[in-house]
Amino acid sequence: MDGYEKIIGYTAEKKELKQISDILKNPEPYVRLGVDTPKGLLLYGEPGVGKTLMANSLIKSSGMKAFVCRKNEPNGEFVKVIKRTFEDAAAHAPSIVFLDDMDKFANEDSAHCNAEEYVTIQACIDEYRGKGIFVLATANDIEDLPDSLLRAGRFDRVMEITPPKGKNAESIVRFYLSGKKIVDDIDVELITRMLDGRSCAELETIINDAGIYAGFERKNAITMQHLLRASLSRIYEVPSELFEEYKPVDLSAGYSNAAANVYHEAGHVVIAEALYRGCTTLASTFHKRGEESGFTMTANHLMIDNRTWRKISLVIGHGGRAAVERIFGITDGGDKNDISEIQSTILDELGNSCVYGLDLYSQGAYANSDSLNLRLEQSNAVLSQYYYSKAKEILASNHRLLERVAEELAVNGMLDMNSIKKLVEECGIVEVALG
Repeated sequence: MDGYEKIIGYTAEKKELKQISDILKNPEPYVRLGVDTPKGLLLYGEPGVGKTLMANSLIKSSGMKAFVCRKNEPNGEFVKVIKRTFEDAAAHAPSIVFLDDMDKFANEDSAHCNAEEYVTIQACIDEYRGKGIFVLATANDIEDLPDSLLRAGRFDRVMEITPPKGKNAESIVRFYLSGKKIVDDIDVELITRMLDGRSCAELETIINDAGIYAGFERKNAITMQHLLRASLSRIYEVPSELFEEYKPVDLSAGYSNAAANVYHEAGHVVIAEALYRGCTTLASTFHKRGEESGFTMTANHLMIDNRTWRKISLVIGHGGRAAVERIFGITDGGDKNDISEIQSTILDELGNSCVYGLDLYSQGAYANSDSLNLRLEQSNAVLSQYYYSKAKEILASNHRLLERVAEELAVNGMLDMNSIKKLVEECGIVEVALG
């Protein structure tokens, strides 16, 4: 055991942590090369990604005694705790001072980044430099910390720990599932894609929630339906009663809000598959509590370049409106969020990224000249209309697929990537390249 066996996934991060713990545990090969032992390591990232677990793994692997400091006293008293922690560590050197959740040691407002607690940490690091103390810290947000504390010589390594994606996420999902009684046909790939980019804590909670649903129903094992329900409840706040009381939508009855919702999501699916085959993870007519529209989950999982994906997403965003207009001949009133995201993306490409010319660089509507704001508005209108026309063109070329996706959504309320793949294979698809 090397101390890192509890960390699932995070291959690159573990490699770097092992390098640091090796320096602490076996300094001789490095000393012979004239290498100085690192003074400190800061792990930062959003809550629930495993920073404290990684820090404790490093401590275990190093074999050194650690003195842990967490905010558990009023401000004035806590400064004394910080000083005492360093004093105790120095008395037992070589040792580690572990400052857990360091960004919570003082007022979280970045305007107070020079608070007494941070000044004290800096002073202690400097005072005990060269006395066998390695400083290990975790933080959620390093923007709340002073630059002087983060500089090399105090924290030589600063590592961002991000939510797991791809193979790392799959490894963690498999690990949490391994401790549960599940049916044999669980689609780990689908669950992983749905939860890609979610924190480790969220992955664990969602999988455990699936078990709670199964237990309440007195089932013998957790099914895919339980996992989907737990995932959508957590990610999209889908009310439980929608899973329990879903009634198929009768598309033959003509226009209704429910039918429009079905075709809206079907439009997103068809355009996504026409522009980037296999990118649709899940489509659902279920909605958040208090809202009326469903959602379509897409994933740039094949890692095409961001610029291409942004163009694709602009057409996908128009898919719901275009589908409802095609089927019912009316404007879809449920696409306010889609339009908002489309406009935001286009304006960013025009004024911030300057994809369509440096002459459109924007410092904000109030700072721009009237002429620039007018050109931005005109360019935005032209691009929005272009992407909407592409959406309509794609749906016209793939009408049969649109109808089949809508039929399945109407019956089941949800379509996963495997069901969508089968429909594409059944109907065929006219793929479209964007200019």
